[in-house]
Amino acid sequence: MRSASSGVDSTADASAAEGVASSTTTSSAAPASGATTSSGSAPSGSSLTIADPLGSSPTTTTGRDAGVSTTPSVSDGDEPPPSSGGGAAAPTTTTTTSVPIVGSQPDAAPAAAGPLRVVFISDRTTKGTSPDLEVWSMDPDGGSPRQLTDHFGADVQPDVSADGRSIVWLQTEAGSSGWHIVVMGADGSNPHRITQYPGNYQFPRWSPDGTKILYSTPGPSSGELFLVDADGSHPVRVAGADGLAVRSGAWSPDGTRLAFDLTNGDGLWTIRLDDHSRTRIYTGRCHSPAWSPDGSTIACSDDSQLRLVAADGSGSRQLTSGQGQRFDPAWSPDGTSIAYMLSIPDYEIHRIALDGSDDINLTRHPAGDQQPTY
Repeated sequence: MRSASSGVDSTADASAAEGVASSTTTSSAAPASGATTSSGSAPSGSSLTIADPLGSSPTTTTGRDAGVSTTPSVSDGDEPPPSSGGGAAAPTTTTTTSVPIVGSQPDAAPAAAGPLRVVFISDRTTKGTSPDLEVWSMDPDGGSPRQLTDHFGADVQPDVSADGRSIVWLQTEAGSSGWHIVVMGADGSNPHRITQYPGNYQFPRWSPDGTKILYSTPGPSSGELFLVDADGSHPVRVAGADGLAVRSGAWSPDGTRLAFDLTNGDGLWTIRLDDHSRTRIYTGRCHSPAWSPDGSTIACSDDSQLRLVAADGSGSRQLTSGQGQRFDPAWSPDGTSIAYMLSIPDYEIHRIALDGSDDINLTRHPAGDQQPTY
């Protein structure tokens, strides 16, 4: 099969050293007020008792760029431009020649949320003589697969909004080296681009409240994280301007923090959106982070196995074992299992319980299936 050039690591280091959690925390300047979107948090006083995925006793938690060589005009830390600043005392505002990130929300409303589906990409169809990567969905048990996109080019890295009504993903035209960020209804209706020009956009992810989209612009030695409004407006750089080569990011379920990995595989980090303080919570290779629904744990891939890392950096454990490479972990909405892609025999989507049991092949198809999301 043809692996997605955007999102599946083809040169995995299966012998990556296992990391040890680190409590090293750095803090950049605090942004202007209003820098974070936290409307996804639960009401004050609400709580949820959950079993600790790392294996201890139950705990109670509260709440719930490429085609062109220029980059978006952005301001660091969500501070409205123009704003003075520099050094460690205040965030700087950087304006560059822009690749516009523009778009307007169409009049059509998003599709109503339906039964829970697993969204993924597959090359089950062909365009001419080549496998064609498209967005599909299926039932949680792998049944009733349905093709959602039909596009001459690649469609990869989907993410479903928290309300289940919308999907954001990446799309490129045949022969193009740049990507667009695209949004559609969960049933495949009303697809529309929120980027005007193709660029090195990667790993788009909905905010918990559905008002923003996180994406990255990774490169071999550089990479940044941006937030953009759901219509493609107001891009804001949130990580990577200080030299960290960010690869991909993930939202905490309350919308107050991001987890991110680096292109060189140097650990797993979290960053707060209110003061931009960041913490390295794991030192080993840990790609494609995915935050658990209760906020306690981050799943990731060391390019061979899946690992569960405590969001506070207090520990980690390996979830999977066996041959093959495992990528793209995605938590079930109830937090009891994780879907992921296994490279053997031919890129299949599996689901595994948090204790490592019930590892089930959901797709069982000779084509390549990968990048699941709920």
